[in-house]
Amino acid sequence: MIQLLKTGAVMGALVLTGFARGQEPWPAIPGIDEGAASVHSQATFVPTLGLAALSYGLARWVDDAERAHRMQVRFGVYGLQDHLVFNQAVGVEQQVAPWFSLSWEVLVQEWRADLATDNAHGIGVGLNPWAKWTAFPARKLSPFVEAGTGAFYGFTRFPAAGTRFTFHLNTNLGLEWDLEGGDGVRLTYGHLHQSNNGLGERNPGIVGNGLTVSWSRRFASERP
Repeated sequence: MIQLLKTGAVMGALVLTGFARGQEPWPAIPGIDEGAASVHSQATFVPTLGLAALSYGLARWVDDAERAHRMQVRFGVYGLQDHLVFNQAVGVEQQVAPWFSLSWEVLVQEWRADLATDNAHGIGVGLNPWAKWTAFPARKLSPFVEAGTGAFYGFTRFPAAGTRFTFHLNTNLGLEWDLEGGDGVRLTYGHLHQSNNGLGERNPGIVGNGLTVSWSRRFASERP
């Protein structure tokens, strides 16, 4: 199963690479884009954090369903203006309730820019917390929305005219396929905003949209 997912991720990345080079940036989902419902600034981060805290409280102290713990591997490709971005992440997720979960991921991100500069390619690392809300969690195939806000450090500047330190803001719509044995496959499409929020001397920022595929496995569960 893991080998199949890896093969699918590589094939998908190759196909999407050709698509991105011809059509940058990638199209946005209406409402999940810059200036809309996506997490893209401090003004949108604070309400999202509040919603996640409220959801956690309801899920933790009101919902008495079984809580699952999962490990997850994620692969993503994004078309961001003049950049093509690949990221890979591994993390752990706590399903606080069937409809709400929190996770932490360690991220490795690589980018390639269609620019005539010495900074047209680079790599960096980051740490991303995520909140995920799932509709119809009891079904085999269930839709969800997730939001992630983390810190990122590039070994070279990202974007090319930006800074090494940035904030990594994601908002995705997705589908989760529940497999046998506690495994799951998730497919998302959504928005990425990356900037330093004005903490550096310059803050050009970069925005775009992309696709991720992930595999998760339940390794523990508990009753409240």
